[in-house]
Amino acid sequence: MMTEPGAQEDQTLEARLEDLLKRAAMMRLLAQGFSYPDAVLMQAVRDQLSQMQAVMFGVEERFAVWRRTWEQADPEAMEADHCRLFQGRNVVSLHETSYGDARRIGGQVVELSDLNGFYRAFGMQVSELNPEMPDHLCTELEFYSYLLIKQAYALDNGWSEEEAITADAGRQFLEMHLGRWIQPMLTGLNEHGDATVYAALGALLDGVVAEECRRLKVVPQPFSGPVLLDDMHADQFTCPMAAKPETE
Repeated sequence: MMTEPGAQEDQTLEARLEDLLKRAAMMRLLAQGFSYPDAVLMQAVRDQLSQMQAVMFGVEERFAVWRRTWEQADPEAMEADHCRLFQGRNVVSLHETSYGDARRIGGQVVELSDLNGFYRAFGMQVSELNPEMPDHLCTELEFYSYLLIKQAYALDNGWSEEEAITADAGRQFLEMHLGRWIQPMLTGLNEHGDATVYAALGALLDGVVAEECRRLKVVPQPFSGPVLLDDMHADQFTCPMAAKPETE
């Protein structure tokens, strides 16, 4: 069968675009999964799950387990689990700067400054409507998803330089930030998460980040564990499930 010149290249381009957008959607879904599970968030995740394709670059089984636990979870139980695991003076911190060791000499200020540098370089800033710290897991996942979408857009328009810059930024972000603290965070989650939906979500996150590192040939040097807790690392958040004081 004869094909027109360029047909193979177009097919490859289409496949690359689909792959990048699929990975971006997965990163955004993970960010939603770790956000506080109010009614709006629950519906947004259900909508995303209905659109996700079955094949997702080697994490199909983990995705199926998490999807099943999410769809079967009791909303009130999920809210209670989210508060128990992540909120207040958290058992499992979702902030990068809660983790580190002697290699991170600069401390929290330097890490936050570097993260903000990544965000500003691509015209982004933390939302004032949802003011998570720049080092929050959901913020970092959303940013990485944005990089994948931006790379796909550059690829689709034939902007090779912009595509290369964005792809390189993704590698650096994995190596310097997102890929370094996932493991100690997941260690804490596995210790305290029991068989909750968040344990399944953590396993999926682990697989997705590992796959991205493999794809981009990135080998992050993971942090050894949590740093000593201080006021700068505590989430400024009161759990909606917490009992309210009685009034006369």
